[in-house]
Formats: sequence, C-alpha cells, structure tokens
Amino acid sequence: MSMSIDATVSTALAIETANAQQQQQMTVLRKTLDMQADAITNLVESAVPRLATVGNVGTILHTTA
Repeated sequence: MSMSIDATVSTALAIETANAQQQQQMTVLRKTLDMQADAITNLVESAVPRLATVGNVGTILHTTA
C-alpha cells in the first residue's frame, strides 16, 4: 500500500514541477510576443508618411474636375 502512495506523491510532484516549468515558458513566450509586437508597431509607424499639419502644402485639398 505504501508503494502506491509513494508513487502517487512522486507523480503529483512531477506534475507540479512540469506545470511550473510550463508556466515559466508561457511567461517568456508572452514577453517575446509583446516585444515583437512593439517592434513591428514601431517599424510600421516609421514607414507611414506623416501628413502635413501646418502650411499651404499638403494641408488643403484643391481639386478640379
């Protein structure tokens, strides 16, 4: 009877350790994905041209048909 209790406790401890390791890996993955998202956002924002907000050029749209 004690062998099955020892095996059960051992298995429970192994599962707890595996869960802790998986949680650490998920935290690292989330941080990595957040850093990549920030990098992509910065890259896209730098590639988008800024529109003029002051002056005559680029702030008023003149059209003729």
